[in-house]
Amino acid sequence: MKIQSFSTALLLLHGARIDAASSGQKEIEWGDCTELNSTEPIQCANLTVPLDYTLPNSSKTLDVQLLRIPATRQPSKGSILFNFGGPSVAGRPTMARAGGVFRNATSEYHDLVTFDPRGTGNTIPFSCFENQDELTAHLLRSPKAWAIMTWPNFWSNSSDVTPGRLWASTKLLVDKCYEKNKEIGGVYGTAFVARDMMQIVDALGEDGLLRYWGGSYGTLLGQTAAAMFPDRIDRMVLDGNLNGHEYYNAWDDEQWASSDKAFSAVFQSCVASPSTCPLAHRNQTAQELEDATYALINDLNSRPVPFNGTLIDYNVVKGGVMSALYSPSYWPVLTTGLDALMSGNYTSFTKTWAKLTSSYEGIGASSDSQLEIRCGDKIARVDTLDEFLPIMDRLVHSSKIFGDVQVILEMTCAQWRLNAKERYAGDFAVKTRHPVMFIGNTADAFTPLVSAKNMSDAFEGSRVLHVDGYGHGSVGISRCAALATADYYVNGTLPKEDAFCELDIPIL
Repeated sequence: MKIQSFSTALLLLHGARIDAASSGQKEIEWGDCTELNSTEPIQCANLTVPLDYTLPNSSKTLDVQLLRIPATRQPSKGSILFNFGGPSVAGRPTMARAGGVFRNATSEYHDLVTFDPRGTGNTIPFSCFENQDELTAHLLRSPKAWAIMTWPNFWSNSSDVTPGRLWASTKLLVDKCYEKNKEIGGVYGTAFVARDMMQIVDALGEDGLLRYWGGSYGTLLGQTAAAMFPDRIDRMVLDGNLNGHEYYNAWDDEQWASSDKAFSAVFQSCVASPSTCPLAHRNQTAQELEDATYALINDLNSRPVPFNGTLIDYNVVKGGVMSALYSPSYWPVLTTGLDALMSGNYTSFTKTWAKLTSSYEGIGASSDSQLEIRCGDKIARVDTLDEFLPIMDRLVHSSKIFGDVQVILEMTCAQWRLNAKERYAGDFAVKTRHPVMFIGNTADAFTPLVSAKNMSDAFEGSRVLHVDGYGHGSVGISRCAALATADYYVNGTLPKEDAFCELDIPIL
């Protein structure tokens, strides 16, 4: 196993804080957002922050782009800072597009502020290739390279020889990313983004305390910021949680713990509400429909269908399932497509599946910057395929539907060469100034409820709100959860032990 550099290991071992270089930045000056459209009264600004917090004497800086939606109820009680996940999702376009939704899910009494983190938007974008031509050449030269550069991807376990070819191909990509970015790589890590957030807090000129909402990877960023700056946390809501212990130190086995439950719920809902589910006409039980779907998916692994210039295969179908499980609002599209595929109506299937493909765009999970952020953060490394194969086997068996999706990313991280210059290496066992509020759904296919509970166990005094949801995160699905969140932000009131919120529209 590889270890971090000696100097970094010593720094993290002693829990040393790295003083930020003074950027000379005054309070933020808000102005118009000329490049973004929104129905909300958005305001934009730039903030200059240190490029590298491990070099306090360096004069190198970067500009972080910010967006604000003022509180609808004045006077404002301060700002809530948002991160929507990824990693690699730009905050500004997301807030500009859905600010009203997030205000309803949090607080009318606070300004909503977000930013484009390192590696997203215009904030030092990270790329492994100079241009599209260079990327195309790499894909043509490298075996299985196309499988690495697309996400979601489920090819890792498709044959006995595939793991070895993918391992070699990820090494080619890792080396390419390193050579292009070795002069600047390492400044994209989550710990640096947490420090950027505290720079934003200071520049807001309020009370010097962080009020925060994070979803998906944004929960990991929040966990990290809370662990690094526990005495500066005023309010923190983390919705759809990653397990921070695994994210930094292991291989994310827990991430898919609820995926099979979420997938099963599609068929249970189908049988319970046949008028909204095209599969219901088959007069099968939920388990029979699920078994038939798995049989179809597995058959496409060895017998893909060529149709109208495209290939309907294992990866295409599973990718659509992954898109659909982000929200039950996509389940009718999913079941329509599956019914068409089972009937051999490939014209209807491809038209329907295109809706799921487009629904996945904008999540931000397919960029080079995700590799640099996620892999650069991860401390775990292995040197050989033989060392990785047991890890792969464990991941594949962690979930029947999604266990193989993470393998290629973890293969890449296992060999990654651009380590974050600062990583959080603690145990998250801290007492924050005000306790953290965690939220988890009954069956979130991407961030299971158990991860919210495991992270809450580390943060003293924190609470978990259990929402009876089946999509990714709780925003917009439960008025009960929205009221609990608003009460927390405005009054500091935590949910009661074992608090549970029903959905506005029940799924099952």
